[in-house]
Amino acid sequence: MKITSTHQTRQAFTLIEMLVVIAIIALLVSLIFPAVQSTLIRARTTECQSNQHQIAKAMLQYPVDNNGELPWAQARANQVGFNDNWAGVLIRGEYLNAPVTTDRDDIPAQSVFRCPEGLDDDVSAGSPGDSPWTTNPNAHRPWPAEFVMDGETVYVHNWYGINGRTEADAGSNKGWPFIRTRDEHQRVYLTEVTLPSRTVMIYDGNWLHNSTPNRILARHGPAKNKTVMVFFDGSVQVIETRIFEMHDRDTRDLFPRFRNYRL
Repeated sequence: MKITSTHQTRQAFTLIEMLVVIAIIALLVSLIFPAVQSTLIRARTTECQSNQHQIAKAMLQYPVDNNGELPWAQARANQVGFNDNWAGVLIRGEYLNAPVTTDRDDIPAQSVFRCPEGLDDDVSAGSPGDSPWTTNPNAHRPWPAEFVMDGETVYVHNWYGINGRTEADAGSNKGWPFIRTRDEHQRVYLTEVTLPSRTVMIYDGNWLHNSTPNRILARHGPAKNKTVMVFFDGSVQVIETRIFEMHDRDTRDLFPRFRNYRL
């Protein structure tokens, strides 16, 4: 008996078929990529909201344990610089857990004080008031806040700003919930915050607000035009902002939606 075997040769893709496959893949990528990108953006915004919510819980617990006093924004000890700050107060008192370092240039990869949309290639240099906040990337870098813990000078890198002012020496906080002071006994009390749902505590930004609304930074959203803020009632909001100039000083005129917010 004679058995005949048939061998079939598989043909390779033609150039046209290959181009069609490539075009289909490119189309799928173009459809999927924006959705993935949008998901990542929302995830980073959610992480920032979670960070600020944790900070708010710690900030509101502090007065419970300290006769109703709020932490100072910054304070000066031993008449040498301002070497204490609100983030350090919360860490030192074990209200928050965050990495600290003796090297101001050693930026942590993860921290409750780290905005996931902030820059981390370098630390913020010089006085915060020296930068045009809306255009200079230095404003989006971490501020190495100095404080003393266990007798050692350390730094906590902070991508968030606090709703405070520097002019505390006049004897009045003028409605600001946080102050910078040369007198470590000068305090503001939580009971002085009469509109907790409309008084900002922490925001996407750097250092102190200090009557300078351009220190509030828009970091979030596809257009980078949204800011995460936490209020004294513990609520966290994502608020749309707009570009502004250095000479704009009045927050109410600058941000119509903030008209009822004490910034």
